Amino acid sequence: MTVCSIYIFCNLVYVKENIQEFVQCYTIHDHGTRYRADLYIKPSRLKKVTNSHKYLQVKLFNKLPVTFRNLDLSVFKRKLAQCLTDHVFYTMPEFLACDFRFSDNCLSSINV
Repeated sequence: MTVCSIYIFCNLVYVKENIQEFVQCYTIHDHGTRYRADLYIKPSRLKKVTNSHKYLQVKLFNKLPVTFRNLDLSVFKRKLAQCLTDHVFYTMPEFLACDFRFSDNCLSSINV
């Protein structure tokens, strides 16, 4: 794995292990929105906040398909490591530009 992939892996595993520390969108309001399963990202106008690792962790986790997020921790780690090894990412914007929700790749087609 590349350094960027290792960074992505560590941040996603941290969020998965500590999911109770994050606020989910469905707890904010009762509306049945499309992204109700996502973690809530508090809006900020400051670049210092939007570039922080906590903000980025939530953005990375929200990029994953819901079925992938709901996997058991050990399966989650194994599948994520396999995907990050198969699909090499050299920069964070490259990972964030991928649309894992609808594309045909290792994250959207999960065989547990």
